[in-house]
Amino acid sequence: QPAVPLSEVFPEWNSIPILASEPSNWTRLLKSAHSANAAVGINIVGNVGSGLPWLILVAGPNEAIAELPRARSKGLSPQLKKLLESDDLKKIFVDGAALRQKTAFQLPIDNEGGLSSSLVDLKTLSEEVLGRPSGRRGLHQTVGLTFGKRATKGDTIDFAALNAKPPITLEALEESSLRYLALEAFCALKTWETLRDASKVTSTEGVASGHIGQEGNELDSMDDEIAQLEAQLSALKEGAAVTGDGKEEDDDEDDDDDDDDDDDDD
Repeated sequence: QPAVPLSEVFPEWNSIPILASEPSNWTRLLKSAHSANAAVGINIVGNVGSGLPWLILVAGPNEAIAELPRARSKGLSPQLKKLLESDDLKKIFVDGAALRQKTAFQLPIDNEGGLSSSLVDLKTLSEEVLGRPSGRRGLHQTVGLTFGKRATKGDTIDFAALNAKPPITLEALEESSLRYLALEAFCALKTWETLRDASKVTSTEGVASGHIGQEGNELDSMDDEIAQLEAQLSALKEGAAVTGDGKEEDDDEDDDDDDDDDDDDD
């Protein structure tokens, strides 16, 4: 199966605008979110630590909003705070680590001292539905398994440089980087929609709805295959490709193996 970037898994993304954090834009996003599945995807960028991240992206079904908390004198906008505190709107986080930094966001907690049920960690949900991976499972891999695609990240972003000197305006951030980071929030929303339906199916029935129709061992196999391909790509980028002589030797060894197989067949 050919590899496709995340943006091609969701073709509708190309027509979705990324808006600045302004009251009218929040009203627009909330209206479209409530008219659909009453949910938004959220991507947190920048080390949270004991303070705010430098960029927060919120994606609804028809638009996304980008907010720069550190560039604001009062931190989070009133509209974003209200969204985070709302119990009637699901917030699907790309990275659950942000949820563990409750003090940074002043996130709502439930009566038992845990996080509100309106806050969803996509990683946790994906493990419940798809099973725990044998290795690390990134967002693109979760998307791929959910929708039956060999999804890739596409263009990479130099997060080290961005975190070292965060932009203070959206204009200072490359448009391609901004769109990719917002795309991750959109991916979280769309993936949650499918996994949510699949999670309603009991384990004895198996996953039988949506794009998810694979057994657990097949999912693990895909995870392993993706991890191996990424490792090979990383090795090639580091100049670890074999030499021509080595390749010929490998080919000879493969031929010998083929001969052995022929002997076994006889």
